[in-house]
Amino acid sequence: MAREPSPQPESSQRRFAWPRSAQMAAAVLVMLSMLGLAGFAWRPERSVSLSNAPAILDLNRATRADLLLLPGIGEQMAERIETHRDKHGPFASLDELRKVPGIGPATLDRLRPWLAITKSAASAQPQGTPLVVLPDANAKTAKTKLTEGADPIDVNNASIEELQRLPGIGVKLSKRIIEERTRKPFADPADLRRVSGIGPKTIEKMRPFVLFGK
Repeated sequence: MAREPSPQPESSQRRFAWPRSAQMAAAVLVMLSMLGLAGFAWRPERSVSLSNAPAILDLNRATRADLLLLPGIGEQMAERIETHRDKHGPFASLDELRKVPGIGPATLDRLRPWLAITKSAASAQPQGTPLVVLPDANAKTAKTKLTEGADPIDVNNASIEELQRLPGIGVKLSKRIIEERTRKPFADPADLRRVSGIGPKTIEKMRPFVLFGK
């Protein structure tokens, strides 16, 4: 009569296994790690934030990388601006940006504070010189301030040059006005308090010379 094999000790038959909850947690961590690595590799290049953009950029000398520093300008729009400039020649004014497909009044207003057309700089500076330029000194002094009886300026639609004709408004404040109105249009003079640097005294000076269109 054959002998039955003796049973092995219970401890040798058991294999070590993690609890099911630990296995699930480990699987989730592995999946998250893989997704994170895939997202990092796939993530498209993002344009530099507005705070890192140059004070004023020469539109006729800006490269595509420079244009990507501008608010609201991505790869496709930067390419369109370059293509238009190569095909039609240098921009004569910032308003010509409206001829670039995709640039409407709101986008142009958002870009105005950060762009300039410096014809003298473009002709005098050799290639490779810095693209950050300051407006011509004559451009600042040429803005005559409004006087009593003058037609008021529509703050919600005026160009940066027109805003500088308002009493108490210079280059910096005109840029801030345009930036703020792109977030929310102004409804009355009191709304101008939203602009950093404009207080009650400045508003009272401006009040006879402003109106607020949509």
